[in-house]
Amino acid sequence: MAGEGLKTAVFVSDPTHLFRVLRMADDVGIRGFGSPTTTSPLEREPLARLDALVHELGALVVYSMSNIAR
Repeated sequence: MAGEGLKTAVFVSDPTHLFRVLRMADDVGIRGFGSPTTTSPLEREPLARLDALVHELGALVVYSMSNIAR
């Protein structure tokens, strides 16, 4: 993106994953806009959604800690 002079992007992902996606984009200098998908199977299954949320919270902690170490 940088080579083409692009600085913004729209990211489409599961709602539980979108926060981390936007954080990662910001960390590399991309102004990200999120569009949460409404067709994810996770949205129909509460236990799957809870599992995805727990996964994303853990992944966000790991990602954040890895950035602190840099």
